[in-house]
Amino acid sequence: MSLEKILIIGSGGHGRKMIELIDSSKLELIGFLSNDNKNNEIEGYKILGYLNDYLDNEFFYNCKYHTAICNNFIRFEIDQILNNKIQ
Repeated sequence: MSLEKILIIGSGGHGRKMIELIDSSKLELIGFLSNDNKNNEIEGYKILGYLNDYLDNEFFYNCKYHTAICNNFIRFEIDQILNNKIQ
């Protein structure tokens, strides 16, 4: 049985906290998308690149995602963009 894949958008504190939750679930964390990717990875998980690089890609059709950004306005905007792309 393969695990359902999930991607974390954001690589700050909230994104890092999500690692623990995902690791203890039945999901497979495939990495992070971040516009602030100063590092190549976080706790062994790759930062795949910038969110904008993936918006016009079928990448989001093949996995779940969690927007791990603390700023409510930015998180809402990202979710609106992604929901419009996926539907």
